[in-house]
Amino acid sequence: MSLTQLILLSLRFLRRDWRQGGLGVLFGSLFIAVTATATVGFFTDRLAQAMEIEAQSLIGADLVITSPVPLDDNWKAEAEQRHLDRDVVIEFPSMVALGDVMELAALKMVSEGYPHRGELLLQNTLETEPYTSAHAPEPGTVWVERRLLERLDAKIGDMLEVGTAELQISALILQEPDRTAGGFFAMNPRVLMSTEDREKTGLIVPGSRVNYRYLHSGAPEEVHDFRQWAASELAASQRILDLDEDQPGVARALERAKEFLGLATVATVILAGIAVAMSARHYAQRHYQTSAILRCLGASQSQVGQIFLLQIFITGIAASIAGLIVGYLLHGGLLLILQSFLPEVIPAPTYASWLVGLGTGMLILAGFSFPPILQVRGISPLRVLRKELGPVPVSSWVTVSLAMLCVVILAVYHSQSAVVAIVFFASMGVLSFFCMLGALVLTTLAISWRHIMPRPLSTGIASLARHRRIAVLQAIAFAMGISAMAIVVLIRTDLVGTWQAQVPADAPNHFAINIESERLSQFQQFLQDQGIETAPVYPMINGRLQMINNIPIRQAIPDMAQGENVLRRGLNLTWTDELPDSNLLIDGKWMGAVSTPGDAALSVEESLMQRLGLEMGDRISFVIADQEVTGAITSVREVDWNTFQPNFYVILDPESMQDVMAPYMTSFFLSTGQSGVSRSLIKEFPAVTLIETSLILQQVQDIITQVSMAVEYVLVFVLLAGVVLLYATVQSSSAQRMHENALLRSFGASRRFLQRSTIGEFSLVGGIAAILSIVITEVAAWGIYTHALGIPWQPNILTWVTLMPLAVIFTTAAGLWATRTILNKSPVSLLRDGT
Repeated sequence: MSLTQLILLSLRFLRRDWRQGGLGVLFGSLFIAVTATATVGFFTDRLAQAMEIEAQSLIGADLVITSPVPLDDNWKAEAEQRHLDRDVVIEFPSMVALGDVMELAALKMVSEGYPHRGELLLQNTLETEPYTSAHAPEPGTVWVERRLLERLDAKIGDMLEVGTAELQISALILQEPDRTAGGFFAMNPRVLMSTEDREKTGLIVPGSRVNYRYLHSGAPEEVHDFRQWAASELAASQRILDLDEDQPGVARALERAKEFLGLATVATVILAGIAVAMSARHYAQRHYQTSAILRCLGASQSQVGQIFLLQIFITGIAASIAGLIVGYLLHGGLLLILQSFLPEVIPAPTYASWLVGLGTGMLILAGFSFPPILQVRGISPLRVLRKELGPVPVSSWVTVSLAMLCVVILAVYHSQSAVVAIVFFASMGVLSFFCMLGALVLTTLAISWRHIMPRPLSTGIASLARHRRIAVLQAIAFAMGISAMAIVVLIRTDLVGTWQAQVPADAPNHFAINIESERLSQFQQFLQDQGIETAPVYPMINGRLQMINNIPIRQAIPDMAQGENVLRRGLNLTWTDELPDSNLLIDGKWMGAVSTPGDAALSVEESLMQRLGLEMGDRISFVIADQEVTGAITSVREVDWNTFQPNFYVILDPESMQDVMAPYMTSFFLSTGQSGVSRSLIKEFPAVTLIETSLILQQVQDIITQVSMAVEYVLVFVLLAGVVLLYATVQSSSAQRMHENALLRSFGASRRFLQRSTIGEFSLVGGIAAILSIVITEVAAWGIYTHALGIPWQPNILTWVTLMPLAVIFTTAAGLWATRTILNKSPVSLLRDGT
């Protein structure tokens, strides 16, 4: 048989099998797996490209030095000596106002040459064309983001109050090259202004918490030399900006989203792969007779194998291409959900992402479908006469190993981490084991109660008993998909609500920081005159961890603590004689004696002790305002962070900090009727930064909502894969089901009776899946709440009330759809096809 004849025969068989529905499940399984992979793949590919492009301008210069204090003049002289362009960026959160409306803004002061790299995209009015700018705003003007105009109900040309200055809004910011370099508070609406207006605002005073970034650009060799010089001159609180080391909160949220999306894709691939394997096995069994006839007609084993492999290959290519097209269309939904986190310009996906999607389809096809298809070629020609003859079975170890290898490759690729992939598989394995035990127990109970059930339901239970292994697989697949969705929804809807519910109604809802020490008494008197009670007032200054027991901090702490934010950004420190009300001493003595003269007494928060591997008596060195301060741990505290009182990880004894000048901070509660107080306070004390906790809560809620919505978006594919798997399991037992239904119809059973029996069977499968998913969801919620988030857990009754009917209805509907062909057949057709 020539190659052309093989191809033509394969295409003829393919057309026949497609019309008969023999390849539909295999096509659908691959289609869903590739669609899920492509949707996530296109999204992550475009995001990676955008980040790579932005990385060239993300810091706004060739080299950036960050510092909490202004750099000395020798830095400027060194840059000028190397003929480098040099500019400064000063960032901090501050309240701005227009009339009686106030808003917390991400204030950014820049010198004339900003930005060195990248472009500022501006717009003079909402109707005019955007344009680029390579310089700072003119003195007396500000550029703002559109959302600030919307929140303040402002327009171009209005005068914006920034501290004690009134500056004119002259342009809208559409794109900013270094937008994500400012950390969490950079998520607030941007206000960009000239450093020449710095003194006019009165916002920056000694001790203010601001971030200085010094931009340097020039010839590559000069930049390299300056970098080497700067590295030797850096103080502990200063550093050369490193994009990989300093991911802001938004970038971390995106990174977590990508990880979850990747793992959700792997879960989809696993379920779809099992469906592919089952449908391929069913397809192969249906063609045993065809293979035997071909062998009788002179076809070799190799030619028979090529005919059927070619059919599967063409089906796989078609499903993969269709999945790629739909995935490309659907990935726009992810971009839309996460648009507030993403760069303005996102390039088109590369050819590689298309190839990955296609490769995923081919890998699943090879790993899950080839073993049963290859069995077809081993059929003996004698099967034409003796139908009981089957092929030589392929070793189950070979089949399972090939499938697992494909899944491992995909898991490592999508998670970008072998460790994460191993943990994921271990978790899936443990979860599957317990789900299988639970499903077996529940099916056993259902079967034992068969005699007390109505006849249709009793018949359904009998059918479930006959297809017990398949029913267990169906229940596990749906339980995993439903519980994954439920966990994400529960966290999204319940997390922030639970947190807020634990906060007392009169808890402080405003934090005031950067209170000048010389105006502290006036500040307190102002609030007292307004009838506002404040929390205790504390000095606050940033200290960077330097050493523990005379060992450099990076060497002294455990490996798992190397990513701690406190190592990069330092700690907010305070000093006081009295133990704060929201703190509980759990070990040691408050401000106890130290063994080394000159050391400060330190009280450290319990969780920080655990994360950094600290013990009582350890000596810790901090760099505070370029001075080294060393202290010994004399006590450990448990802190109630939900009080919204000023709380600190480390508290020092006041005697050791007598010579340190620092601004103060406190918190207080303002009712809705006292909104004018905050405006008066900012006017009276322009250097004070007032932060509303409701804004922070809203930002946290936005991140949780958008990231979880993106994960839910992809988890829909997990449920669809579960539906296809259910269809595949029904199809794999279709011959047995047709035979059973044929006998029942022959004995007088009506179509309605069979339909009710089918409803009973799949309702039980749905009920078992619901119970399993409820248990999985509650156990996962308990673990996340108590161990990851540190908040009390309690059973969510709404989960029980919602999941049970939804799972039953969803599974029953899917089961009826999967068995509709069998139910609609006449008894004669059933007897002819089922025997």
